[in-house]
Amino acid sequence: MGVYYFVDGVMCPVEASERWASVFKSHRDPCVLESVFKFDFDYVLDLRDESDLKDFNKVREYFCSKLELDKGRKKAFDRKIVCDAILEYVGAQAVINREYISAVAPSPAERELALGMPSIPNCTIMAVRDKSKIEQTRVFR
Repeated sequence: MGVYYFVDGVMCPVEASERWASVFKSHRDPCVLESVFKFDFDYVLDLRDESDLKDFNKVREYFCSKLELDKGRKKAFDRKIVCDAILEYVGAQAVINREYISAVAPSPAERELALGMPSIPNCTIMAVRDKSKIEQTRVFR
């Protein structure tokens, strides 16, 4: 669990935020927020960094070797459990990763027809796990 932000990287975070908000019609007047964080960067897991990614994969391998999975369970649920356990284990305050999110795709066709390539990221996100590290937030747009 955490608070998710688009950050500089694959795509402009403001553009990604606006696209994401425009897809969800339930938001009558969406806005883009800008936040300031106060992290101990030793506890920010940056999966864009090869060293952090290797460390994450080592811990993931260990956790997965200890699991007894029920074949009837949903895989997405199992991924979430494993990921949350790893992040708790390493004490991550935040995680940065490149992702493919269809809601930020540039065209309605790509969003609606799932024409994107999920293995090729289209944005960079940060999940802030420790909300006390959000120092301030303001409406950007």
